[in-house]
Amino acid sequence: MISLQSPEQSNQTSFKKFWNTFEGRIANYLEFESVFYFEEEALLPEVRLVWSSTGGKSWENDPHFYLFKNLAYSLLTEPPQALNPAKTDKASSRFRSCLCLPFSLMSDYRGILIFSNPINKQFVGEIDLVNVQRIMIDLHTQQRKVQQEAYLSSMEQDQRLMENFNLIIDLGNSVEFQTNSLAVLLENEIQCEIVTFLFKDQNSSKFILKASNQAGCKFWDNQSDFLQTLANRAVDSGWFSESYGGKNFKGRKFGLDQLETALIFPMSLHLEANGAFVLLNKKGRRSFTDRDVRIIRMAGSLLKSSISRHQERDQLTSLLERFVSKNVSHQILENPGFRRSEEHTSELQSPCNLVCRLLLEKK
Repeated sequence: MISLQSPEQSNQTSFKKFWNTFEGRIANYLEFESVFYFEEEALLPEVRLVWSSTGGKSWENDPHFYLFKNLAYSLLTEPPQALNPAKTDKASSRFRSCLCLPFSLMSDYRGILIFSNPINKQFVGEIDLVNVQRIMIDLHTQQRKVQQEAYLSSMEQDQRLMENFNLIIDLGNSVEFQTNSLAVLLENEIQCEIVTFLFKDQNSSKFILKASNQAGCKFWDNQSDFLQTLANRAVDSGWFSESYGGKNFKGRKFGLDQLETALIFPMSLHLEANGAFVLLNKKGRRSFTDRDVRIIRMAGSLLKSSISRHQERDQLTSLLERFVSKNVSHQILENPGFRRSEEHTSELQSPCNLVCRLLLEKK
């Protein structure tokens, strides 16, 4: 099932056209200092800013803007209403009056429009709400186009992702190559700054760095204890995502200039100790999404099957060399058709069955 969020900061023409038309209608019928559209995060109990009017751009960097986001999150399931004055604590000096209208641009996620500070009057009124609702009804056709274009874009992204996964499988002759290739792929597909893949060493019971992107390797050198703590949490309690922005900023605790978001996903590998993907800081100061989780699941399945195949290959090599000969072992394992046989057979790829068949043929 494909789940879509609003394609913020994208080049999708229908998305841009929708908000340009929306802002033009608002300017013609209503006068507000700023308008914001927030959408519920997929993995966190908060909202993200998807769009703001021209007048709202300067407010996004306000140190107390997160309080306004908290207000938006609390109103997601509330009916349309006017807040006079806007109850945003320290931010109330900037937001004196708001009109709040729950609205979902994409069908899978709840969203809310907030119109703040009417011009030429102190507070918003009922007529403002009626006018906004009329505008949203008029934009329904354009809203459907945004949803359709986002769906097609997601399908294209998934197709490209599968092609890249298959390329790693075809080119990868070793687990090390595949894990490092996956780290780079995750960095590009999920758009995060730090990607690490950790294995738990069976002797020391500590996580060690198995693969990473370039930034992840540098981060491990300085903050290995922190990464191990996140990995242990995931192994003990399952995957999780965290946000460290606003009042929850934790970067300085770990000697970092920035630590904004994290997504940690555990893996239990066949004949291997537990492992975990640790991803930090999604680019654009965004939070991780459920699509990111789906990508990691796919990467984990690929890696798990690859490790299993290489372990079975090593076992098969040992058995062939012991009971048949090194020459036969080399001929079989270096045959281009062997990998296809590995991937497209079931019980025949068992090392034990392969050796038994060879011994019977030899007789």
